Amino acid sequence: MKDNNKFLKEFGIKLKEIRFKQDLTQEEVSLLSGIRKNYYADLENGRRNPTLLTLIKVSAGLKVPLKEMVDGIGDELKSYDEDD
Repeated sequence: MKDNNKFLKEFGIKLKEIRFKQDLTQEEVSLLSGIRKNYYADLENGRRNPTLLTLIKVSAGLKVPLKEMVDGIGDELKSYDEDD
């Protein structure tokens, strides 16, 4: 469970970085994404575990590929040996 919280916090930090780069407010992103402002704020603060549909909406609202929003999150948990 603690790992889940860590990943959600990492995701929230990444969302905030992307939003800041675009000089957008949380309200603007929520409107562009079609989700509630409070829900978006919870995403940035690592308090929500979004569905795939929500991730797609936020990705579209921010006009960034979904991969960019999640890239690097959870990399330390890879269950395979990259040398194989």
